[in-house]
Amino acid sequence: MFGWPLEGFPPAREIKPPLRPASAARRIIRREGSSRLAHPLPRPESPALHGACDAGAGIGPVSTCPRGGGRIEGQWTTREPRGRRTGLILLAVFLVSEVTFVVASVLIVVPFVLFGARDQGLPPGALVASVVVPAVLAAVVAVTGTALFAGGDRVARVRRELAARWNWRHLKVGLAIGVAGLVVTVPASIVWAEVVGRDHASSAVGEIFAGRHLGVLAGVTMFLGVWLVAPLCEELIFRGVLWSSLEHWRWNRWLILLVTSVVFSVAHLEVLRSPLLLVLSIPIGLARMYTGNVLASIVTHQVNNFLPAVALLFATTGWVDIEV
Repeated sequence: MFGWPLEGFPPAREIKPPLRPASAARRIIRREGSSRLAHPLPRPESPALHGACDAGAGIGPVSTCPRGGGRIEGQWTTREPRGRRTGLILLAVFLVSEVTFVVASVLIVVPFVLFGARDQGLPPGALVASVVVPAVLAAVVAVTGTALFAGGDRVARVRRELAARWNWRHLKVGLAIGVAGLVVTVPASIVWAEVVGRDHASSAVGEIFAGRHLGVLAGVTMFLGVWLVAPLCEELIFRGVLWSSLEHWRWNRWLILLVTSVVFSVAHLEVLRSPLLLVLSIPIGLARMYTGNVLASIVTHQVNNFLPAVALLFATTGWVDIEV
């Protein structure tokens, strides 16, 4: 009825049906001789998703997060079922690191006890070593075990499983939570000391150094060990390996916070001090949970240990006459 071409319409031969995405992808693959898509799905720009993937939280695209659960590139999903096996492996690594801590502590002290230090007391070097060396060895075992036996890609395995990455914002968050936590932990320490009595209100480290006078070098080494080294090592073990193990089992994050805090307080083997340690560990766990980064919990823990470390330094060097 109407003549062709109509005004404003292209000729019939110029009208082509649009290619389906799959067809277009196959044409690109054939042209480039590649077995993969020429334009893979881009990684989302959400910092939260980036952080979850990088921290090993088990959420992320398969193409960019080795612990993704799906097989379709670019699809967001949760951990694979095999993540439960990795969680069991990490739990074993955690237990071995704790055994390492206990064994190292005993081996450092036993030789001096056998050769007469029972009456004279441990020398300053052995005292400092008994505080620093077991924690360092336990952390080395934890990191090495994670690198060797944890699941997923070997590249950046430790960084992923321990959720350890450098981030200035997370460092500031850890510092802020640590300072704010003192509002709770300092009064809690005072109340706990009143409840258990002054004679029992000392930590294991305080009892080791009670009445001892160290040189400046040994005192400063002890101060740095209690303030910086011990929190670093403990966080890699508790809020790194153990926390990641429970994440692999898909536990609720609040339950993970509670369990790791309880285990942390009990693992110090100080029965009377366990309730206080539980209170002290809550801000540390909150920093880890909020940021998804063990760096934040390390900083929070170091803030918490700063005042006790200063007290030990003053008491053991004789700069200030105080009890620890």
